[in-house]
Amino acid sequence: MSPIGFRHGACVARLTRGLCRKLGERGIVWVQSSIRLGDRSEPQPDIAVLKPREDFYSTRHPEAKDIFLIIEVAESSLEYDCSVKAPLYARHGIPEVWVVDLLGDRILVYQQPSDTGFKQIAETRTNNVLMIPFLKVSLTGSEILG
Repeated sequence: MSPIGFRHGACVARLTRGLCRKLGERGIVWVQSSIRLGDRSEPQPDIAVLKPREDFYSTRHPEAKDIFLIIEVAESSLEYDCSVKAPLYARHGIPEVWVVDLLGDRILVYQQPSDTGFKQIAETRTNNVLMIPFLKVSLTGSEILG
């Protein structure tokens, strides 16, 4: 895995700050840490928005049932994030995934997970608003892409 670029790092930091401010106590912003998907898969998404727990998942990795949203930031990994990671997340029932395409200045929004992938994929840009499912929290494309 190649090192994270400066634009990628800045986007993750910007998302982390914005999400923490807007979510407050309603969720945990889990940054570049493992989640558990079945017995053989522990990916490390750039950001996972988790259901709150008093112990902050100190006794186990978060599982699909604990996740509101996953965000992957793609500077050089767009193909992998869209063709490998997104289908993996869908198979495990993650309700929504955002892939931030830094080179294309867009955000791909994956919804309606199924065993064969996400049934709905939309694209948004800097002037659009994205809602985090179940939390009634919104971010604009410009808050994400800079």
